Amino acid sequence: MEIANFIVAVSSLFATIVLTFIVYILQKRDQDKHDIERKEDLERVTSERTEELARNFIIDNQAEINLLPICVIVSNTKDMSVLKVNPTKRKYTHDIYLKFDKQPENIKREILRQEGILLNLPNNSNWVSDYLELLKRDAFECGLSNEKQCYLHNNAKYFHKGYSNYGDEKLNGEQRIEITNIPISPKHDVFGNYTPSFDDYLVETINKKFGEPSYLENDAPPALDFAYDYFQNDEKMFVLSIIQFVRSFSSAVRIRTNKNKEIIIHNDRLVETYEDYYYDALLALYLAYSMN
Repeated sequence: MEIANFIVAVSSLFATIVLTFIVYILQKRDQDKHDIERKEDLERVTSERTEELARNFIIDNQAEINLLPICVIVSNTKDMSVLKVNPTKRKYTHDIYLKFDKQPENIKREILRQEGILLNLPNNSNWVSDYLELLKRDAFECGLSNEKQCYLHNNAKYFHKGYSNYGDEKLNGEQRIEITNIPISPKHDVFGNYTPSFDDYLVETINKKFGEPSYLENDAPPALDFAYDYFQNDEKMFVLSIIQFVRSFSSAVRIRTNKNKEIIIHNDRLVETYEDYYYDALLALYLAYSMN
């Protein structure tokens, strides 16, 4: 009798344990399902809110929305030490630069997604100095200067002065830098009134290096050396020349290598100041060398 009672007790305990376990499993499964649904609801609400905030940003900043690619560069490079040499803190020349930088990262990504812009910059701005090193190596090999540093010495001081010293200076579109007696033959001009600019000087030098048709005269000095001598008493114009050099040469590298597939749809970016031109040059630098 005692054995039978023991067996019944053990069986009852086992049944209780099994039932308890089954109930636990069912409750856990139901809780997991509820947690998943709650997480999905939260993600959906968050996603919808993110999309809404991004749309509002685009609408509120429509007048300057073509500067979005530059906004990405501004936000990424804001902590560069070379941009902090000027003790006087000045405002950006466009409100959208600061407004974009203040957005949370998920909102920034959504803004760019909605505008069809794909830019995957590194988490820090170290790429700037690294890519400038690559650029001046290539520019020297291309014959743009007899100086190996290509006037990008001392942490590219002339280039970065485009922001720190002259950022507020106004420009009328993408600046055409006029220099007298540029050694480019005018014979290709059917109208007979062609006046080459500094950018033409750069382009013709690059064309010659790559064995393409070039109207650069045979005894022409390197373009950067020519500009340095011409603007030796006008630092502001030489700084502008260096910005244009970085931008134009980077664009030439990107076109010829065709490596970078990142998307920039706002090609009508409005260049109004040295600051705009400086950041546009950094954008061109990134697109040229980020896939190196």
